[in-house]
Amino acid sequence: MSELVKQTRNIFIDSETNTIQDQIQVSVNLIPNDFYCSQDEEMRLTLSTFEMRTNWYNINQYNNVFYVFTPTSAGSASGTFYQVQISAGTYYDFLDRVYNPDVASPTTITGLAPAIQTALNAAGIGSGNTCSYSPITRKFSIGLNVSAAGNNGTITANSYIVCLAIPQGLATYIPTGVSPLYTFVDTNEILGAIPMRTYSSASVVPVNAMGSAGSVASGILTLVSPYVAQLNSQEALYVRTNLQTLNYSTYGFAQTIFQNTITGSQIMARVPLLSQTLDVRDPFISYEDKNDTFQIVVGNKQLDNITIYITDDKNRPIPNVAVGQVVNGMMSFKCSIKWEVILKDAANPFIPTIQNVKDRLIAFPRQP
Repeated sequence: MSELVKQTRNIFIDSETNTIQDQIQVSVNLIPNDFYCSQDEEMRLTLSTFEMRTNWYNINQYNNVFYVFTPTSAGSASGTFYQVQISAGTYYDFLDRVYNPDVASPTTITGLAPAIQTALNAAGIGSGNTCSYSPITRKFSIGLNVSAAGNNGTITANSYIVCLAIPQGLATYIPTGVSPLYTFVDTNEILGAIPMRTYSSASVVPVNAMGSAGSVASGILTLVSPYVAQLNSQEALYVRTNLQTLNYSTYGFAQTIFQNTITGSQIMARVPLLSQTLDVRDPFISYEDKNDTFQIVVGNKQLDNITIYITDDKNRPIPNVAVGQVVNGMMSFKCSIKWEVILKDAANPFIPTIQNVKDRLIAFPRQP
């Protein structure tokens, strides 16, 4: 089916002064008399460009909490959870590294593995806990001090790590010691670990994030990541809109349930994040669509408002560094949207009937 573009306009949006709540959501009021189409036409919106600064941390409230679980006995569902919270921040490497090597007194910045070790020793499970990272296997090795003198009995040879990644509606049971704020996080991606996606009752045995029991040597219980670790758990930004779209997505993008099927989605576009860590010399996320990849056809015949949301892949707001960051314009974005009015050919071709032929013969001029 061919189409004819009858009108085109560009809408340039700067969200810096247009946000009304502390998440990346901007509502733009349009002029209805300028953005409309007739009955046999339809409106189409295309995200043409998008720019935004990486003004958030790669380790944040969505991926910096896991739990050490000490069961009452091996394989038991009952036990005690100890929350471990990695300090939020931008980590440039897994190990400590020199940040500014070209100066006389270079600065050494903390790597992610030492940050996890600090978090372990501040989690109320005593001291002497360790975390190391292997650049060869790309895995963490977490050592928990099983000495009763060192951990006050909080850690035993049966202790293990739990990473909760439970979508909304599936966390029907939250045990003592677990915060509801950290039941749906991506910490398992950071640790290279196995997530726990459901928790229905107290009789459910928590999932061992490392996959198997660790080994004890010299008073240290060593737990090794089964998969490769990551510095970041966010691979893209998702531009969503309040408009009715014809797009679909799997359930994971809706932060509801995990199913191998699709559902209607308000996702308008996907902006990839090309780097795992921040490049201070180029902090911008830039996207330019030269192929009209991300389009939505609007069912309305007139537009008076467009509301745009920026979320992660699980429909969560981009994590703020501090309260007020968005409303103060420090998490703003700029984008341009192409608005078009489209006239499409009729889907059903004209097929004449006998009456059509008679009408044409009657109207045809007589020949001499």
